[in-house]
Amino acid sequence: MWQYIVLALREPAGGNREEAERTWVYTNPHFANKCRENGLPCNVPEFYEAFPEIQPGDALYRNASQRPVIW
Repeated sequence: MWQYIVLALREPAGGNREEAERTWVYTNPHFANKCRENGLPCNVPEFYEAFPEIQPGDALYRNASQRPVIW
């Protein structure tokens, strides 16, 4: 899981030309970079399993009661 998190953070925020974005929308099943989350996925429990050094009091730590539960 930590590999996914690190690689997701390295993805550039975007800067494509309009023609390239239009082609992307019609040919690629994934969201364009500007529509993706631009932050750390500290809402998922796997984040804390991948980075056990993050503890209460750290800027990246979010209490379990503050993390959203989707399903």
